[in-house]
Amino acid sequence: MRYWRPLAEDAVAEMTQQNVTRLVIIPLYPHFSISTSGSALRVLERMLYTTPGFPMKSTVVPSWFNRPTYVRASARMIEQSLQTLPDADRASAHIVYSAQGLPRKYVEFLGDPYQGQVERGVALLAEELGRRGIENDYSLSYQGQIGPEAVPWTEPSTTDTIEKLGREGTRTLLLVPVSFVFEHMGTLNEMDRELADVATRVRAARAGHPCDKSTPVAVQPCLECTIRPVQAGIRDFVRVPTLGTDDEFIDTLASVVQEALPDLNQPSMQIINQGEPVSRGFAVASRS
Repeated sequence: MRYWRPLAEDAVAEMTQQNVTRLVIIPLYPHFSISTSGSALRVLERMLYTTPGFPMKSTVVPSWFNRPTYVRASARMIEQSLQTLPDADRASAHIVYSAQGLPRKYVEFLGDPYQGQVERGVALLAEELGRRGIENDYSLSYQGQIGPEAVPWTEPSTTDTIEKLGREGTRTLLLVPVSFVFEHMGTLNEMDRELADVATRVRAARAGHPCDKSTPVAVQPCLECTIRPVQAGIRDFVRVPTLGTDDEFIDTLASVVQEALPDLNQPSMQIINQGEPVSRGFAVASRS
C-alpha cells in the first residue's frame, strides 16, 4: 500500500526474497491520476532501478475503468441498491456518481487524464444501466476537497450537488462511489456520515425545523418528520456499496493481469505517463 502496511518497500523486499523475475503492476485505482496511481508507480519505479535483485521485467496497467466486466459489476451493484427502494420511488431516484476530486491544475496544466476517464466511465455505466432498463437521471460530482480554499478543485462538489438536488425537490437519492472499489474513510466517513448528513439537513431545511439524525447508509426521518411529513426535498438517501471482493470484480482484475503478461517483454514502466486503459476493446472509446 502507499500509506499503510504492507508498504511498497515491504512488498519489494518479499518479492526479492522469493526471487520474483517478472512483475505485473496494477494499481487498485480504476482511473489513472498523477496524484494517485502516478505517485504509487513512481515509488516502484525508483525501487526498480535502485533495488538489487528487483525484477528487471515488468509492465504497468495504468487504468482499467472501462473493462466491460468491471462496468457490468458496478452496474449490478447500482441495480441491486435501487431494488431496496420502494417501487414507487425507484424510477424517480436521482443517481449521484461521486468520485474523488483533485486540484484542477492537474487536469488543466499537467494533462492529468483522470477527469476525462471518470466522465467516460460514468457514461459507460449509464449505457450499461440503460441496457438493463434503468434510465434514472444522474449527476457526476467530486468529493474529498482539502487544503486552501483558494486552490480550485474539480467541480461540482458532491456537497453542492446534494444541496442543489434537495432544493430542486429530489425526494430519493442514490450515491455511487465511482473511483473507490473498497470501503475506506472516503466511503464510510465522508459518504455514509458527512454526505448523508448534508441530505438530512437539506430535507430539514425544506421542512422548516432542525433534524440531524441519520443512519450510516440510509437517512431516516426523525420523529417530528414522521409526524409532519416533508412535502419536498431528499427523503431517502442510499449509498451503493463498493465492489470489494465481488466475484466478477476479482475476475476483472485477474483478466487484466493475464492480458498484461505479453507486455513483459517491453521496456519496464514505459507507459506510466500515458495513463491509457489496458482494455483493447474500449481503448479508442475511452479517449473520446
